[in-house]
Amino acid sequence: MQLDLGPHPDEAKLEQYSMGTLTEEEVPYFEEHLLACRQCQDHLLEIDAYIAAVRTVSPRLRAEARWKRLFRELAERRKILGVATAAAAVTLLLGRSWFPGPVEPPVAVTLEARRGIEGLGISRAPVGRPLRLIIDLTELPALAAYSLELVDAQGRPRWRQTVHAGGGKIQVVPAVRLLRGPHFVRLYSPAQKLMREFALEVE
Repeated sequence: MQLDLGPHPDEAKLEQYSMGTLTEEEVPYFEEHLLACRQCQDHLLEIDAYIAAVRTVSPRLRAEARWKRLFRELAERRKILGVATAAAAVTLLLGRSWFPGPVEPPVAVTLEARRGIEGLGISRAPVGRPLRLIIDLTELPALAAYSLELVDAQGRPRWRQTVHAGGGKIQVVPAVRLLRGPHFVRLYSPAQKLMREFALEVE
C-alpha cells in the first residue's frame, strides 16, 4: 500500500528545518513526509551540507571582510591626510608669498676713493642688511655702462652686474647680503679696465 505523501515542502521549509527554525506546529507534519519521501531526504542532505559549509566559511569571510574594510578605511585616511598635508604646505607657501613680512629698506652706503686707487677711503655698512651702493662719477669718464663687482677680503667674487649711471651717479642694490669683514667694490669700464676700487667694511 502506497502512502499519500502529499505535496513536497518547498526549499524554504527545508532550509528552516535544517536550521532549526521551523515552527513546532509544522515539525510533525514535515517529519512525517520526510520519513517516507526519498526525494526530500536527498534534498535535505544537500541543504544540510550547504548550510554546514556556509557556517564553517562564514567566520573567515567575516574576518576577511573586516580586514578589507579596515584597509580601505586606512587608505582613505592616508589619502585624506596626504591631501590635507599638501593643502597645508600650499597654504604656507602662498601665505609666505602673499604676506612676506616687513621688507627691510636698503642702507645707503656712499663709496669714496679719496686719493684714487692707491689711497682707499673705507666705507662702512651693517652686517646682514641690504645695501644701496652709491658711487659718484664726477671725476670719471661718462660711459654708457659700467661693470661693478663685489669681492670679499680674499678677492672671491660675491656679486657682479652691469650698471648704468643716472645724474652723475651709480646707485645699485646688490642681490647679496654680506657677512662681517672687509670687502671691496670694483668699478670696471665695458672693456673690463679697472677704474676704481672702494673698500667696504661690514660690521
